[in-house]
Amino acid sequence: LEKTEISIEDGVVDIQLDEMAKFDQQSYMDITFARFRIAKDIWENIEEVTKVNFVDAFEKREESDDEEDEE
Repeated sequence: LEKTEISIEDGVVDIQLDEMAKFDQQSYMDITFARFRIAKDIWENIEEVTKVNFVDAFEKREESDDEEDEE
């Protein structure tokens, strides 16, 4: 995933996934288990980490002038 962002601060890991990850066709349970495995690997390998956040951000798209002219 090209635009995955990971930050570690004060014992908390924030993982913001690429936009395409939101459209993954895997079942919700498969994704949940995958995230748990990732969090477990982080906890086992980085002692000071106590929390792992997976961030799904949805931003409102601004209409461009071209789209407004079509209406």
